[in-house]
Amino acid sequence: MFRQRVSLHGFFRLKHNLYFNVKYGFPGWIRPISFKHRVRLYKRAKIGFNIHWNDYGFGNQRLYHLPANGVMQISDCSKHLERIYQADEEIVGYRDLNDLISKLHYYLEHDDKRQEIAMRGFQRTMQDYRFGPVTRKAGLLIRQGMARIGWK
Repeated sequence: MFRQRVSLHGFFRLKHNLYFNVKYGFPGWIRPISFKHRVRLYKRAKIGFNIHWNDYGFGNQRLYHLPANGVMQISDCSKHLERIYQADEEIVGYRDLNDLISKLHYYLEHDDKRQEIAMRGFQRTMQDYRFGPVTRKAGLLIRQGMARIGWK
């Protein structure tokens, strides 16, 4: 059912595409797209799902781009989601492919719940993850680190 309605995009090199095709049996190549094209896709998407290579690779751009564009996000690395968003309030986690498909079905059938999560994710991203708040927080962390080692 989803195969015709899903489009996958990302920054995949040859080795990434080979890995993805061998491990998951995905019959195709994932190609990068322009920023302009990505924004058009986000504007029409209902749900964006996020795939990381492993738990150590958690935190790609999609983690912020999807909610910043009003798209509800379902992401792997569910044990780390609370570091960035409130799980099941601003983002939804999944454990495996079957769980992802089940949640995609659920939120497509419960559009009001999908929209609530998308809106809360958008609000959180606008509040905490735009350039200004992030650079202020980075400056504070640098200042604290310098004070800890005695720099003034």
